[in-house]
Amino acid sequence: MSRIYIAGPMRGRELFNFPAFFMAAIQLRSVGLEPINPAEYDMALGMDPGKPMEDQGWTREECLQRDFKLIGSCHWIALLDGWEKSDGVRRELKVGKSRGIFPRSLEIILKAPEDYMLKFAEVSHG
Repeated sequence: MSRIYIAGPMRGRELFNFPAFFMAAIQLRSVGLEPINPAEYDMALGMDPGKPMEDQGWTREECLQRDFKLIGSCHWIALLDGWEKSDGVRRELKVGKSRGIFPRSLEIILKAPEDYMLKFAEVSHG
């Protein structure tokens, strides 16, 4: 199954934009793809999107470093609306590109999910 990393803006967004990340994950699963949702990982590690990350002992750099590792296990990157204005997403894209993992808008992936499904014989990045 193709693993798709979800990339989008978080800082400065209400609830760190987690609702958009979770909606994207639902949509990707519904078409047979495996989403890698950094918001899901953050919450599993105890982050509360209703509180500032710094107040919870988190740093932006720690989160990004973990996300860079997640990207390395993926085949594609799905871009959420507003990604162009996010420094974090630009850094994620640079990491992805260095590993041969390329971005597409979430909408493009959802229009033709079969184009993003790995064939059995294809080699994964992870």
